Amino acid sequence: MSFQAYIDNIKTKTGKTPEDFRKLARQKGLLKPGLKAGDLVKWLKEDFDLGHGHSMAIWAAFKNEGWVEDAKKGVSKKIYSSDGPIPSCCRTGWRHFSVNANPVPRRKPSSSGYIEAAHSPS
Repeated sequence: MSFQAYIDNIKTKTGKTPEDFRKLARQKGLLKPGLKAGDLVKWLKEDFDLGHGHSMAIWAAFKNEGWVEDAKKGVSKKIYSSDGPIPSCCRTGWRHFSVNANPVPRRKPSSSGYIEAAHSPS
């Protein structure tokens, strides 16, 4: 499921966009420096009956828009794909390789004729 599909499903279920959740979070006093993902997720689960994945998509939207700080990196920067903003939970190293990249360790022939991993454990 794309990030935009998560946002669309949330809007269908709740009638709210990430901007609406931002306004409500501010009214509730949640949107303040040091807000943690767990606090926002708990509120979204309890008040809007959203699941964990959909709640984390809202958190990712908050981070992508710079409405909350990423404790590890300071204020987050927007990162987009062809489907829209990419939530941090989906930003893995292998996604940033080119299409021809091979994430599987390269293999080399051995003297015995079997193929061994190039980086076999010691």
